[in-house]
Amino acid sequence: MSESGSVEAVTVKPESIVDQSVFASENVSALVKETVERSGKNPISLFTEMYVQLTAMSPEMQFETRTIEENQIKFLCFTSFDGIYIEGGLFSQKKKAKLSCALKGLSVLLNCLSQPFLADAKFEEETTIFELMREHTYAKFYDLSRENPEIYGMEKVIASVFIKVDEQLRLITLATGNKCLRGESFNNF
Repeated sequence: MSESGSVEAVTVKPESIVDQSVFASENVSALVKETVERSGKNPISLFTEMYVQLTAMSPEMQFETRTIEENQIKFLCFTSFDGIYIEGGLFSQKKKAKLSCALKGLSVLLNCLSQPFLADAKFEEETTIFELMREHTYAKFYDLSRENPEIYGMEKVIASVFIKVDEQLRLITLATGNKCLRGESFNNF
């Protein structure tokens, strides 16, 4: 609040959230830096959210204490993703060690997103039309994420619009956001 008692809007820039010394010492790629900046989140939160979306589990961030010359204590943070060991740098603060690990983890996750992804749509099994539409929606979203990895992890909900052409449904658009129609809300046209 200002002295007059009114509330002031404060814009928080991502560079003010992130310790720039860790960014500099870790040689962060342009893609990771851009992804963090566009998300407006700190790298630890962004890494955790993306990790959860890919694995449905939280990452296990573990710490090791190392004694360096002259009895200096440094911390090392590490985790793994899909069998890939991710290790941050040595820092005198756990927070910086965790940030370092998250930045390296983001690089690994974004690299994985750039790999081809095919949804396991099982058309021979009994399922609903809504489930098939959902599978096609996510397959298309992951395909688009390969070309633009910075969009992955930013969505809360993915909505899609299908059109019926010659007795076939075609996905014509995707949108991300917080609200969408539930399957029961659709009417037969």
